[in-house]
Amino acid sequence: MLQSHVQDTWVTPTATEESAVDVRDAVTGDLVCHVSSEDLDVEGAFAHARRVGGPALRDLTFHQRAALLDALAAAVRARREELYALSARAGATLTDARYDVDGGIRVLRDYADRARAELPDAPYLVEGPAERLARGEDFLGVHLCTPSPGLMLQVNAFSFPVWAPLEKLAQAVPAGVPGVVKPATPTAYLTAQLVRIVTDAGVLPPGTPQMVVGSVRPALGLLRKQDVLSFTGSPPPPGRCARTRTSWPAPSGSTPRPTPSMPSSWPRTYGPARPSHLGRRSETSWDEETGAGRLVFPNGTGSLTATEGALLLAVESDAGHLALLEDVVGRHLVRFGTKDELVVEWHRDTGEPGTTRRNDSARQHLDRHRSDG
Repeated sequence: MLQSHVQDTWVTPTATEESAVDVRDAVTGDLVCHVSSEDLDVEGAFAHARRVGGPALRDLTFHQRAALLDALAAAVRARREELYALSARAGATLTDARYDVDGGIRVLRDYADRARAELPDAPYLVEGPAERLARGEDFLGVHLCTPSPGLMLQVNAFSFPVWAPLEKLAQAVPAGVPGVVKPATPTAYLTAQLVRIVTDAGVLPPGTPQMVVGSVRPALGLLRKQDVLSFTGSPPPPGRCARTRTSWPAPSGSTPRPTPSMPSSWPRTYGPARPSHLGRRSETSWDEETGAGRLVFPNGTGSLTATEGALLLAVESDAGHLALLEDVVGRHLVRFGTKDELVVEWHRDTGEPGTTRRNDSARQHLDRHRSDG
């Protein structure tokens, strides 16, 4: 059972394995952990953040808070190999993991540098010059910007389980606001390891960060006017992830074959070219023997399969990025095959209509390019 970090203590929810959510290895399907927020004292966590974490941060100057970010970055960097290894269970390659983990470290350092360069070494910010409040010069006033006495509840997406919480902490800590992290359930174990690294290092004051895994819907009703909700994600699809697929049929007259004996067939000619053509936007691979390829995008994954008469494609992503992936892949397909009568029609597993791309726009683009030349 995955633990939460509440009121500076690691707490195990009271849920049973049957009532908790199973989180499985994205590659092997093996069980990684169970996730639940059952009987966790979220209200107590919020009170602890406001009562303990907030005052501790607000007593520091901007530059001292920047130093906390530097220490946090050093702590994560020292144990980043642990995060790389866990990322593989989420289906990430080493390149993906470095992008997520090292990107979060860089964000911490960048915000620390900016805080020192752009903010004073004081616990508050003076906004503008002193202003006269009466006719004489002996009654003046200044505007002071002080930290909010609230907290930041950060609700994060599954795709960046390390970078996302670190980026939000990089904003909250210099502002003197304690954070409560709510990771996405599919990769919550990665964020939990990140929070464990932070708490083991002891680089942040008590009361920040805290972490609650599982559902936090009731927590939204506990937020006050001085609190901040930092949300990254999208409405959940009917299933755990959204999937869309399309087929790219061969033009009439071609003789495709799904075997290596016909390497010049239409799907197997275009199949290997698809990953390489999209390589600037994704990590790609193609297996000539099986006639199958894989695409890894920042916000999802894709697969290609050469079959009798068609090149089948499928992409998976959260619902918020599905249309974007359809558009990116669809545009590249029709532009790559401008000379052929190509139609890319996506069919979503949720039953919702997908997008359709024809090569008319690609031809128009090519015609404009030629006319401009």
